[in-house]
Amino acid sequence: MKNIKKEIAVILALLMILTALPMAAHAGTIGEPSDDGLWDAGGGACTSFYMGKGTTENGSYIWGRSEDISASYSKLLKVHEAEDHAPGDMYITGTWNAARTVFTQRFRWPYPSRTLRYTICADSILNEDRGPEPYGEVGTNEKGVSISATVTLSANRTTIRSADPFVAYNSGGLDEMDVASLVLMQAETARGACELIASIIDVRGASNGGTGMGEGFMVSDPNEVWFFQWLSGHQYIAVKCPDDRIGFSPNIMGNVGDEEGWTDLSDTANVIASPRLVSLPKGLNVLVSKDNDTKIKIADTYASGTTNYRTGRMRVGYGYLYGLTTSAQVNATLPSTQYMNYFAQPRQGSKYSLYEAMRLLGCRGEGTDWVVANPTNNTSSIGNSATVEPHVFENRPDMPPELATVEWICLAPAEFGVYLPYFGNLVTEMFVKNYSPDTSSYNSTNQDNNSMYRIFRELYVQCAVSNANDRARYGDGVRAFWEKYQKSLIEQQAVVDRYLTWLLSTQGREAVEAEATALSMSVAEQTYEHAKRLIAELRAFKTAGTSGNYTPSFSALPDYAGKYIYDVTFTDGDDEVLGTQPVGFGACVQPPEVPTLFGYTFAGWNLDDAPFDLETAITGPITLDAQWSRNPVTSVTITDAQGAALAPSITVVRNCSYQFDYFVNPDAIPEGVTWSLSSPGYAVIDPDGGLVKMLNKTGTVVLTAKDKLNGVTCIIVLRIV
Repeated sequence: MKNIKKEIAVILALLMILTALPMAAHAGTIGEPSDDGLWDAGGGACTSFYMGKGTTENGSYIWGRSEDISASYSKLLKVHEAEDHAPGDMYITGTWNAARTVFTQRFRWPYPSRTLRYTICADSILNEDRGPEPYGEVGTNEKGVSISATVTLSANRTTIRSADPFVAYNSGGLDEMDVASLVLMQAETARGACELIASIIDVRGASNGGTGMGEGFMVSDPNEVWFFQWLSGHQYIAVKCPDDRIGFSPNIMGNVGDEEGWTDLSDTANVIASPRLVSLPKGLNVLVSKDNDTKIKIADTYASGTTNYRTGRMRVGYGYLYGLTTSAQVNATLPSTQYMNYFAQPRQGSKYSLYEAMRLLGCRGEGTDWVVANPTNNTSSIGNSATVEPHVFENRPDMPPELATVEWICLAPAEFGVYLPYFGNLVTEMFVKNYSPDTSSYNSTNQDNNSMYRIFRELYVQCAVSNANDRARYGDGVRAFWEKYQKSLIEQQAVVDRYLTWLLSTQGREAVEAEATALSMSVAEQTYEHAKRLIAELRAFKTAGTSGNYTPSFSALPDYAGKYIYDVTFTDGDDEVLGTQPVGFGACVQPPEVPTLFGYTFAGWNLDDAPFDLETAITGPITLDAQWSRNPVTSVTITDAQGAALAPSITVVRNCSYQFDYFVNPDAIPEGVTWSLSSPGYAVIDPDGGLVKMLNKTGTVVLTAKDKLNGVTCIIVLRIV
């Protein structure tokens, strides 16, 4: 974050004045909001994961979270525009009464002079008592900072909680609902985001006091990912995530550090800690540390208890990440009970793919002996009906910063859904049905009145029945449909990346923003229409009582990168088309099968009569013409009129005529030969036709056939008798 220390100093001075004043409210506001503990409990049902760039197939940081709260909730995806703010303007949030007529202010923090544009996936106003903007949990700002907030953590020790209690939201403490908005409106780096939230907790304190649970969130920029945990009212730890590890948290406070879980507090380049992180628990005799307190185990020190790795989401998640399918394998691989280490070694043998990461957030333990048939919450399963919005971030350090982050968002549970790609730092608007005013339930009368979330929630409802056989009957075809669709999106992303990289280098950011926005809106609309059709077919299938498993009547792949995929046409050099190859922008032609033409050797491809290098990046449709070199005549053989090869010396009779012919090496086309005799007085020869008329004279002459193009000759001796 730019000038973070100066900004924090100004904020602290301002807040010293503000905290001495009563919290202001809009005119007419009366009463107190409902207790916020229920909200925190709901928000606590989430699962997060992390894969360092050294553990993934494509060398990207891949991380994300599933938000699990209630099947009745709805999510809307939108763009929050940049805004200018006068000195003293405050970011203020609070709670509405049930009728949404009375708003009570709770939390406030000074705005920067200008807030950034950002995408945000927020709750529908129909499900939210917070305001003025409903809780937004995930997004990316125009500087490329992305955040997913939050994963509610397991409870801290009661002694910690008593000594440093959480500051209730009602009393102005920082609540989870404000984290994403505060970060996205101003942070320019992942570390800067962590410093911002740390400074707010230092002054305001962190909420969740009613539950004894802290919060964790992940934040990234194009180059790195950070994990932040607030542990009590004013204690926190943030670490830069390691490149060679994975992370997994089903709402559990974790040790964050080396392989044994030690956090090195002296490594200030990669660690941000609250001022009393060590002294508070040390004074309570619960500190677990070493090396003169420079290294600490966070969970061992702050968490209220240990974690069982062999049950619930821990088993589902690590079983998936390590390829475990039986309880015996789990017992042999995972510890039974210990304080959780957030970072772990990746599996051996193969790296993780983006698609695998996406499916983790919909996993029910399929293919294992702990599969959950129809999970209604995340007590025992990651994938469940209470999931409202799983998301996966892909940070690609090898890409230009403007294109480094792709935000893949799936509205509704992932099991029967699909993640759509967004360049959240670039898009300036969304597909209207993603964020238009929503209904509290699915509108079956007019599907077009449903948001993207409502459409995919209804599709999940149609597929996710409690009976395992019926779940397969209705859902397997839908799952297979989206699997092909998802993998095609991932494959096409590489084409989009190449095109937008070129566009950025040639036309600048504004052109890329327009293109990225059009792309995301187009693929969202296509996907929306496919989901509507699947719902209609499934409903008809059930109504008709059709036997067997439902299979979609149509197949569809997304047209995400279609306009950047060009036809490369190959011809034989004489206008006959040999084939066509689709090639994505910036990619190279795959060498086609080498064409053949009798008497010629293929000599490469020409573009507009000039040689074309197949390693050239394709930037538009082209036609390549085959070029040929004529095979040379390397041998001539004299034959009789029937084509039989003659011996080097033959006997002929005077006063008789003989017709000679020839053939050349079989890979060449004969151009013709010139016939000649060594002694013309013995015979008369047609030099072009090979007809020899013997005169009335005996003797010996040499007959020569000479190729007209290459000069290759063949001779035979004629013995005239």
